[in-house]
Amino acid sequence: MIEDLLKSWSFRIGVFLLLPIFLFVPWRQELLWDTGGGVVVPIEVVRYGFIWNRPLEAGVDLVRLFTEIILLAVAVAIAFQFERARLSR
Repeated sequence: MIEDLLKSWSFRIGVFLLLPIFLFVPWRQELLWDTGGGVVVPIEVVRYGFIWNRPLEAGVDLVRLFTEIILLAVAVAIAFQFERARLSR
């Protein structure tokens, strides 16, 4: 089963799609927004950017990054099951 997975097109495409996920990552940053009248409100913002072009005082949004990886793994698993069913006919 593992050998079939490693040779499948769905796994290869999934690995190829994993590269942009690790290069173009979500950055979580807290910005201060002036509402007027001297009231400043902190706002959390998530922006996507390249790993080498990190915004100042930003951290990687790990929850969103892991969610993207899990969704890709689920899509690859579904595609692999579909590919295996078509080849077994």
